[in-house]
Amino acid sequence: MANAWATGTHRIYQQKLTVIRAFETTHQFGFLSLPQLPSPPVTVDIPLMWIHESYSLRPSTKVADSKVAFASLRSLRSAASQFLGWEMLVRNPGSTVLDPQQRVLQLPCRDTDNYSFHLFTA
Repeated sequence: MANAWATGTHRIYQQKLTVIRAFETTHQFGFLSLPQLPSPPVTVDIPLMWIHESYSLRPSTKVADSKVAFASLRSLRSAASQFLGWEMLVRNPGSTVLDPQQRVLQLPCRDTDNYSFHLFTA
């Protein structure tokens, strides 16, 4: 998550978190508590992040001494997104919808509103 922000922003936030932690210590209470996880999270997005990272480190086939272009990375993510949307549709055919922001969601819906009908009429 840290790489989603500019380096300067992350550095400033870390300094502010240090201020908050010092206040917690001085006044003996906790504000920034971490969740207690019984095990590491296991979701599809974690391996996808590793795949994305691995792909981003590959050498470019078009430009010497450079890495894969952002457009190639974006198309990798889009391909995974398309597959996962279809997978949701196959697992939950009557409750998978495409919302106005083009997100594939799982919730009860009318047959005319489900993702499969959207793909059929597109």
